[in-house]
Amino acid sequence: MTDMPPASLRPVLRIDFPNAERLGRGKIMLLEHIRETGSISAAGRAMDMSYRRAWLLVSALNTMFSEPSVESQRGGKQGAEQPSRRLARN
Repeated sequence: MTDMPPASLRPVLRIDFPNAERLGRGKIMLLEHIRETGSISAAGRAMDMSYRRAWLLVSALNTMFSEPSVESQRGGKQGAEQPSRRLARN
């Protein structure tokens, strides 16, 4: 074994679903940012990722469970689909 200081080790939790989907720290952090900001776009910016990447992760999250993890609402300028999202409370 190498001589690594104990402080550099930390446990990481990841859930592997049977359909090859994974729920880990990144998706959980994205959900937390969405809950705080109410926006996929703002959550993505807070994590330094594009809206498209954030939306793809949300889409993956919504297929992992029997109910959506994030529900979308229409909003934004000229009624365009803007990220006004909320976490499902169930």
